Amino acid sequence: MFSFQPNYWLQSQGFIALAQAPSSLIEWRGLDAQNDRKEPSAAPVCIVLEPTKELIEQTHENLIKFSKNVSDPKIRCVSLAAGMNMSQLLHELDKGVDIVTGGVGRILDMIETHKLSTNGLNFIVIDEADQILSSFKQQLERFLAKIPTVSSNGMRLQVIACSATLHNMQITQFADKYMNFPQWIDLKGMDSVAETVHHVVCWVDPINDKQWIRIMHSPNHLQVS
Repeated sequence: MFSFQPNYWLQSQGFIALAQAPSSLIEWRGLDAQNDRKEPSAAPVCIVLEPTKELIEQTHENLIKFSKNVSDPKIRCVSLAAGMNMSQLLHELDKGVDIVTGGVGRILDMIETHKLSTNGLNFIVIDEADQILSSFKQQLERFLAKIPTVSSNGMRLQVIACSATLHNMQITQFADKYMNFPQWIDLKGMDSVAETVHHVVCWVDPINDKQWIRIMHSPNHLQVS
């Protein structure tokens, strides 16, 4: 044991050195040990969140098609769409899985009941992010609160949000809160009108308002098609 008394010399053998570890390290190790006891060993690398059953099935089918072209290592995909047999799902998860696709509510329930491990999770893909934030914001926040920011293999969690309408304040606030140095990849751009295009709306009653006849015969009137 270390001693802080002056003129105290340690022997070359026959002692055990003790030091106080940082509380953050103790909590992290303790959390891992607790999860290892309660959760299955097979954990997905990626979780894909979808807002509807149809999108869950569609995404899962495409993942199966893409994974057929990858054999080393083989990519194992599981769908957690509503209506699936729970016993069969648990059997698939126990065999090992790489990508899990499902809704926020069901995946959150399986995590809270320790049926789905998140220890090895490296990626979270949130499809139709604007719709999920509008309909399942509280569940999504509970889900993200249970996901470790660093997986058991030492990789930092990467959160990917996809949507056709990313240009809104809700998406920006979400990215600032849950992503590290978020990068925006915009394939569409914001809806805009060229500066040379001018829009004018004229409400005309064709029966009672006859001004349109005078405007139509005016020398400065605009030709429209």
